[in-house]
Amino acid sequence: MRKLKSNHLTQNSQNVSVEGFAADLESSSPAKELPQKGELQVLIVEDSEDDALLIVDNLRKGGFNPHWQRVESAETMRQALSGGRWELILADHKLPSFTALEAFSIYRESGLDFPFIIVSGKIGEEAAVSAMKAGVHDLIDKSRLSRLPLAVKRELAEADIRREKERIESQLRAAYSELRLQRDALALQVHLINLSHDAIITTGPNGAITGWNAGATEMYGLTEAEAVGRINPSVLAIASSPAPDVNEALHKDGRWDGELAHKRRDGHTLIIDSRQVLLRDANGAPMGKLEVNRDISERKQAEEELKRSLNDKVALLQEVHHRVKNNLQVIASLLAMQASCVENAETTAKLQISERRVMSMAMIHESLYSNESMSSLDFAEYGADLVAQLFAFYPQGESVTYNIQAASTTLPIEQAVPCGLILNELVTNALKYAYPDGKGEILIRLSSHDDHVCLSVSDQGVGLPLDFNASESKSLGMKLVRALTEQLDGNLEVGPSPGASFTVRFPKLP
Repeated sequence: MRKLKSNHLTQNSQNVSVEGFAADLESSSPAKELPQKGELQVLIVEDSEDDALLIVDNLRKGGFNPHWQRVESAETMRQALSGGRWELILADHKLPSFTALEAFSIYRESGLDFPFIIVSGKIGEEAAVSAMKAGVHDLIDKSRLSRLPLAVKRELAEADIRREKERIESQLRAAYSELRLQRDALALQVHLINLSHDAIITTGPNGAITGWNAGATEMYGLTEAEAVGRINPSVLAIASSPAPDVNEALHKDGRWDGELAHKRRDGHTLIIDSRQVLLRDANGAPMGKLEVNRDISERKQAEEELKRSLNDKVALLQEVHHRVKNNLQVIASLLAMQASCVENAETTAKLQISERRVMSMAMIHESLYSNESMSSLDFAEYGADLVAQLFAFYPQGESVTYNIQAASTTLPIEQAVPCGLILNELVTNALKYAYPDGKGEILIRLSSHDDHVCLSVSDQGVGLPLDFNASESKSLGMKLVRALTEQLDGNLEVGPSPGASFTVRFPKLP
């Protein structure tokens, strides 16, 4: 795809291809100068302009006329939120300077209540669950952008319902206050509940229905005439009882919020988000209750589908780690077999070293396979297992001891693999050269300070050659350590005598 020119603000009601976007954008006037009827105000948190244009194109294909702005940092997002009247935020999961969850926090801090949807090409199970728990309204895969318009329509409708519900609840609270002052609650309640599209039901002290709005008729399939005067539970045909008991909670706390399973007149089961308030007269005596019910069946079904999808992805990721580990073990076994068939001692040693490097990577995938989180692992635990295996492998390690001082440090797989290989090289080097007389101790330290990780391997052995220069060393092991340190965006420090000391510091990925 060709690179499109930067244009953060645009408006255009035509459905066009991505390839034709550049011309459309360059010919458009700034959106603030030519407002159009029916525009959707969209803030796109995205570092890729091409991806932003794809998103806008799909919104247009879905019937929207987006008036949009792209931001890619926390500062520009705050400026946009303070200077615009937005109706929708679409955020990439991970940007160079911040993440979708950080963007969501900024959105929450601004006190806004409109849809916030993550649109990402790659998001792990743990991150997806964290996003949903944090309150993100939906997640859309960039490979399935055709689904975006439907999700936006649904979430815009959900936002309207939330605002309507809050408006009605505010009116109901005001009505209840008026009820206590004027002792004319019933007429005022009937007036207010008829404003709502949700099911609003009032009952008397005996549980019989006294108020039934149009929203209740639509939700349950019963007219007001059929419902009023009948006992609430029998009319709603409750499919399951909540815990704790609703009436008990109402009399204890004065209100109850939760989910209920109700049945429509046609027998169809509905999952209801119910808010119920105990009504009292001027003397404080119970005079019935008011409940606002909303059908959330589709949302619950979508949540279950998301859970099933995540479970499927977890199983697939586990299988991937398992197969990678098995393949690496096969490679290590082949190297071991080849080493046993070679008569040249130097070649045998090199093959054995390669075998240990492959096994250090296989151990990481084994740890991830058995870990709850398959995107990261506790490197302190992994490092202890790796060092133990290295000492068991090298005969000279039998009279050389080791001391591990490691704080629990969780690393993502993209950092755990190179860090594991570095640890393998440094410990192997110490085992082979530090103590030629076979007695001594190797010290391994691992610590995490703020956003940096520090790994060091040191000994009190014979030390390094006087002319040793880590940046110019031609040994394969030291070349690997340098390359892997660069891969981690870290730096390598070589300590002074006595003995040898190597320290690698690198920034920790979130």
